[in-house]
Amino acid sequence: MSFSHQDNPPPNPNATTLLLFDGDKLTADGKRTLSELERTTKVGRTLSSEDLPAGLQCVQHCNSERPDSTPESFASTSHLMTPTALLVARGQHTATTPLAQRQEPRVTTSIVKDQTTQMIENTLDTLRTRILSHYTQAVYIPPLAKPNLKAENDKQLPLMDTTQDFLAGDGQVMLILGDSGAGKSTFNRHLENSLWKDYKTGGRIPLFINLPAIERPNKELVEEQLRIHGFSEDEIHELKQNRQFMLICDGYDESQLTTNLHNTNLLNQSEQWDTKMILTCRTQYLGPNYRSRFMPLA
Repeated sequence: MSFSHQDNPPPNPNATTLLLFDGDKLTADGKRTLSELERTTKVGRTLSSEDLPAGLQCVQHCNSERPDSTPESFASTSHLMTPTALLVARGQHTATTPLAQRQEPRVTTSIVKDQTTQMIENTLDTLRTRILSHYTQAVYIPPLAKPNLKAENDKQLPLMDTTQDFLAGDGQVMLILGDSGAGKSTFNRHLENSLWKDYKTGGRIPLFINLPAIERPNKELVEEQLRIHGFSEDEIHELKQNRQFMLICDGYDESQLTTNLHNTNLLNQSEQWDTKMILTCRTQYLGPNYRSRFMPLA
């Protein structure tokens, strides 16, 4: 911190420099230093504005809370300072403030959180704009789906309606099976685009994940996809603690996975990601006991 001082008079060879420190030491003129109690009382008395000799200025280091304070305003301060090191010289007086009395500016947790939240919404808005602008599906035929593999064809329902029921319900995982080329990935992209169109600030965040492109889908499924989208580690932590997601996981078979991604990523567990998950997979890839790969933890 810099201070603006008036020009000092030429040095006087007869001027006395008084150094006061804790302990029994001699002053520059050979006299005994005052005790701490004597010094505290004497310093508090002799440094009042009335006792300062003509031409003697009092300058005190100020913290960020008093940037406009002048030397005169400090000279009239009535509180007693704990004596640490005091330098008195002709034409200038400087008193240092003890560390215990200094106050550093503080940034509250709520302000930092508000700033992070705003940064997250800005990044989400950028992501939403990019996804909506890049979605180019000239012709889209809404697919139909059966409730299970053994159901008759006349039991088919619009897949989007079934998905909307899933989003509104309590279920955590929805598996979509189909042959190669049946339109699973096309539906996933259409679903992502539809959810982003309806997205409101603070709502559930749709996140399309191409599983073969994720390096560690078993452990960092959500984190890796968010990093791909440009989120910082602080933003990812904030999202994990305070937001809900709709995970649209495409290509379970293409990534050659055999594990339960919901469970290995600890989704919907305490202090973990709050999610709903949709996975798509080729029917031929799964054996007869495939349900254990997708059943969430109780």
